[in-house]
Amino acid sequence: LSVSVLVLTLVLILILVLMVPIIGFAVFSLNVKNDESKTFNELGVIAGYKARQIEQWLEERRSDAETLARSRGFIERVQLLQKQDESWQRSIVTDRLNAMRQAYAYDSTVLLDTEDRPMLATGEMTAIDPHTAKLARKALASGNVQMSELHQHDGKGHLSFAAPLFSKADRQPVGTVLMHLDPQTFLFPLVQSWPTDSHSGETLLVRREGAEVLYLSELKQRKGSALKLRAAIDDPQLAGAIALHSMKAGRSKGVDYRAATVLAAWQPIAGTDWQLVAKLDREEAIAPAKA
Repeated sequence: LSVSVLVLTLVLILILVLMVPIIGFAVFSLNVKNDESKTFNELGVIAGYKARQIEQWLEERRSDAETLARSRGFIERVQLLQKQDESWQRSIVTDRLNAMRQAYAYDSTVLLDTEDRPMLATGEMTAIDPHTAKLARKALASGNVQMSELHQHDGKGHLSFAAPLFSKADRQPVGTVLMHLDPQTFLFPLVQSWPTDSHSGETLLVRREGAEVLYLSELKQRKGSALKLRAAIDDPQLAGAIALHSMKAGRSKGVDYRAATVLAAWQPIAGTDWQLVAKLDREEAIAPAKA
C-alpha cells in the first residue's frame, strides 16, 4: 500500500510539474491576446481621430477656395485687372491673395487667366506644371473647386486647390486661382504626431497607384520617403496593401515597410483615395505580457 501511495504521489507531482509550464503558457497566451486586442482598439481610435482631423483640414482649405470663387468683389477686381493692368488694381488683387496665403499657411497662390497663363502670384512661385494646369482646366470646366492629388514637382511635395472664377452677370469664365500647399508645413506633421510615448507607434498615409502602394507621408523610420517609397499592392502581408484593398475602416496583423510584424488599424480619408494607417510593432504591443 505504501508503495502504491508513493507511486501515486510521484505521479501527481509529475503531473503538477508538467502542468506549470502549460498553465504558464496558457496565461501568457491569454495576456498576449488581451494586449493585442487592447492595442487594436487604441490604434482604431487613433486612426479615426487622425482621419477626422485631416478631413476637417481639407474641408477648411476647400472652403478657402470656395470663398474666393463666390466673392463678387474679388472677381470684379480680377476682371478690371484683365481690362486694364494698372499697378493699383494689381495691388488690390495681390493683397487679397496674400492675406489668405499668410492666414492659412499656403505656400503660394497663383491667378491664372482662362488660357492657364499666370497673371500674378504671391509666395513661393512655382512653375505651372501639367498636373496643376489640368487641375485649373477641370475647375473651369466643372464650375467647382477642385483638389489635386498629393504629388511631387521639382522634388517637392504639393497639394493644390483650384478655385474657378466666373462673372456674376453671365457666368463667363474669368480665370482660376491656384492655391498651393506644402504638405511638410502642416499635413505631414499632423500625420506623424503620436499621442503617447512609443518608439514604434506611427501613422502614415497611403494610396493605390497602379499595382503599387504609394507612401504619401514622411515615414518615421525612413526619412525622405514621402511620395517616393512604393511597395507591391498584392503583398498579402503588407499592412498598407491590406488597408487599400479594403478601402474601409479595419484592423489586421501584418508587416510594415521595414518588414517588421505590426498591429495596424486604418481609416479612409473622405473625399480622397487615401487610407490613414496607424501601426505599432507587435513586440512593443505585447511587452506587458512578457514582463
